[in-house]
Amino acid sequence: MTDNTADAGSSETSGGRDWRQIASWVLVVLFCISLLLSVVAVWTRNQVVDTDRYVRTVAPLASDPAIQAELEERVADRLSTQLNQFVEFDQRIEADGLVAASLDVLVEVFVRDVTATIVESDAFPEIWEQMNRAAHPTVSAVLTGRESDVASVADGQITLDIEPLLVAVMDRLRERGFDVVDRVNLDQVNTTIVLFESERIERIQGVVDRIERLAVVMPIAAVVSLAAAYLLSRDRRRTSVAAGFGAAAAMAILLLALWLGRGWLLDSLAHSSNRDAAAAFVTIVTTYLRQAAWVLLVVGLVAGGVAMYMGRRTTEPEMNQASG
Repeated sequence: MTDNTADAGSSETSGGRDWRQIASWVLVVLFCISLLLSVVAVWTRNQVVDTDRYVRTVAPLASDPAIQAELEERVADRLSTQLNQFVEFDQRIEADGLVAASLDVLVEVFVRDVTATIVESDAFPEIWEQMNRAAHPTVSAVLTGRESDVASVADGQITLDIEPLLVAVMDRLRERGFDVVDRVNLDQVNTTIVLFESERIERIQGVVDRIERLAVVMPIAAVVSLAAAYLLSRDRRRTSVAAGFGAAAAMAILLLALWLGRGWLLDSLAHSSNRDAAAAFVTIVTTYLRQAAWVLLVVGLVAGGVAMYMGRRTTEPEMNQASG
């Protein structure tokens, strides 16, 4: 009778331990998923809601060659088109008895040269910041799919208003004695350029919107699930190993998804888009997300590795004592 009672008690204890350990493993998995979503959600909120953070994120693009070339191309095209309305197209400039070029071509070259001088100057980062601060509502609307009074989500376009740069170029032309710029009316000029255009953006708008709303919930869920996993665990060392390596695996999945997603978006660019400029934009915007993923991946590997090493250090003396 006593033996049966002891067996039953042992079975219940074993069953309780199994239940707690299974729950602990489930919570570790939940922690890894919550951690992945937390990183994405916090990054999304920082880029979508916080204008200052977004402006700081894209600040390095002011010195990116692809972005500079795109701006030079667009400004020269828009401004020279207006200026050529006031230039005699049939007038020619001769050099050494040869027809060198028509004035409309020379005007475009001159405007492009002045634009390049400004874009590559130390004053341009301030102009770039001004343009992107004004553009942030559009970026936010396009990424989340939320319409606003100042932005439209149509066609999945991320646009930039280059009027501050046009004004700077016109001022520089005026300083060089090219007074014909006074006849240009910027109200009649399309001052918007497209940095990124892809119909596939519309497919991720709902996802981005939902993830952005989880920026507070997911970090809390990650902390709570990890704490609960430790409380229920019968072997906290193994839980630490699983949590560390699981977090590293989650970050590796995130990095792979970012790499694949970048190619997926760039492959869907509109034919009119500058691929190099769009690639630079996508790369810089996701910089902090990739950095966070790499840091957490390394931390997870170190934490899991240390827990595994400490477990072996603890197990070896016990095995030696048993064999002795």
